[in-house]
Amino acid sequence: MQRKLAEEPADVFFISSYMPDLGMIIRTIRLAGIDLPIVGGDSYDDTGLFDALGEKFGDDIYFATHGYMAPGSAPGMEEFLALHEQVYPDEPLTSFVATGWDVVQIMAQAVEIAGTTDGAAVAKVMEDNVFNFLTGSMDWSSAETGHEPDKSVALIELQDGKTTFLGWTRPTDVPKPDYLIKYLERQESD
Repeated sequence: MQRKLAEEPADVFFISSYMPDLGMIIRTIRLAGIDLPIVGGDSYDDTGLFDALGEKFGDDIYFATHGYMAPGSAPGMEEFLALHEQVYPDEPLTSFVATGWDVVQIMAQAVEIAGTTDGAAVAKVMEDNVFNFLTGSMDWSSAETGHEPDKSVALIELQDGKTTFLGWTRPTDVPKPDYLIKYLERQESD
């Protein structure tokens, strides 16, 4: 069977993979002479990828992830980095260290606003408020719609093997995942 090539040339490559395969895939694409921009998700937030690509292969790569671990990228980042340095001498290797911090901060603030640890009251506070933390702003839909999160993401560029924070964005028109559609259908039928 012969494959039909696209009539329009590709604008970008989207690669969904993890290290070490991700580094090998990108290096192979670049060695083949393909210089299209490469885009991906939070699995690219790995210093091992940046090291594997280096200056030679680490260009024109863009990804969305949970945050960017540098002063000025989010409210409270300077304080967090100073606290991190007190415990760990090396800089955070990935923004994933900030997600755990944010979970604790969100719960603490929701309990404080609710004035109780009652789960329903805390959940209601989380539905009714937008929280701004290291990994961006976040709120949740109502229980009736599955407490679906609405979260901003950090956009990162890799040039010469070095990352640059491009800013925050909030996805729009995100399709509902199958599990949520099934949950909502069950709620309607009850």
